[in-house]
Amino acid sequence: MSNKLNLSEIANNSREFYSMADLVNAMKKKPIVWSWGAHNFVNYAKKILKFNVQGRNFTGHVYIRVNGSDLFDIWLTTSHKTIKITHTDIYLEDLIEILDRDIEYIPKYS
Repeated sequence: MSNKLNLSEIANNSREFYSMADLVNAMKKKPIVWSWGAHNFVNYAKKILKFNVQGRNFTGHVYIRVNGSDLFDIWLTTSHKTIKITHTDIYLEDLIEILDRDIEYIPKYS
């Protein structure tokens, strides 16, 4: 298995987002997303949401897709698409919390 994210392959095996704009807008309404320095939201092939982050724990690219089970898969990569963190089969209600844990979360502030 390659350590590089292959967007074409992932897009071929992904479901189309019903409304990418709705997901982006929902994420942008969460103040926690802005603490990640989230920017450059892009819809790749109407199947993958990509954006950049600059958090305390992780700086790089985030890729999110809907898989065949209608759950989300997440990849956090370097700017050269080297995969650093992967999560699969994530429910919508857990998406922000999981991303925050990887990107920005500091336990002593809980």
